Amino acid sequence: MGGIKINDRAQVLDTEGNVIPGLFAAGEVTGGVHGNNRLGGNAVADFVIFGRIAGSSAAGVEEVAAEEAAPAEEAAGGMYVPGTYTAESTGMGKVVVNVTVDENSITAIEIDGSGETPGIGSVAVEKLPDAIVEANTYEVDGVAGATLTSTAIRNAVAAALEEAAAKEAAPAEAAGGMYVPGTYTAESTGMGKVVVNVTVDENSITAIEIDGSGETPGIGSVAVEKLPDAIVEANTYEVDGVAGATLTSTAIRNAVAAALEEAAA
Repeated sequence: MGGIKINDRAQVLDTEGNVIPGLFAAGEVTGGVHGNNRLGGNAVADFVIFGRIAGSSAAGVEEVAAEEAAPAEEAAGGMYVPGTYTAESTGMGKVVVNVTVDENSITAIEIDGSGETPGIGSVAVEKLPDAIVEANTYEVDGVAGATLTSTAIRNAVAAALEEAAAKEAAPAEAAGGMYVPGTYTAESTGMGKVVVNVTVDENSITAIEIDGSGETPGIGSVAVEKLPDAIVEANTYEVDGVAGATLTSTAIRNAVAAALEEAAA
């Protein structure tokens, strides 16, 4: 018993454990999340649950593709101002990324993650650049066992891409501002799913609401309580996290960065 290996989003993985973009599978063709050694006696639950997950994930890919193709400004001038952009975030230590883009895609990523744990975080430092370039988005799966480093890398890449896009929008700022006013929703992963609703006017963040019900009470919950005011006051997601709640703090900043990127698009 066995078959194609998939992850918890029903995305098909290659022989090295990397996601194959746009390919989903469920049912008897797969070995499920158990890979080539699927457990017997769970086929009905397997194909029902992962069939739905595969459909939802595939629909999400189509929606993202449609959204990316929609803006008329992309056809005229591209998503980014070509160049190399530097940003940083915090994993086990400071993680610095240099992200190179052309008008519509990420072409290269270099990471200084010398403070990350050898054999754990270092694996994320090695693998995620290729995965992000291939998917052309920072929203890729992290490396198992290296959640903190993976989240820091994605957070830093999101910040670099926001800078690349913001430079393109700058000439119009006097006429229309940095953002399209409204409320934008995005999510990231801390101890559980962290969902943010970020409200902006033309040039500033005016309010943030966070659903962090899956975060650890008294630890992650403190970050959920304190970071919204700090981000609004600083008018940027690049604020200090809460001591002892690094994972939740990073997830909040990552989600706010994604919401602001949507607001600027």
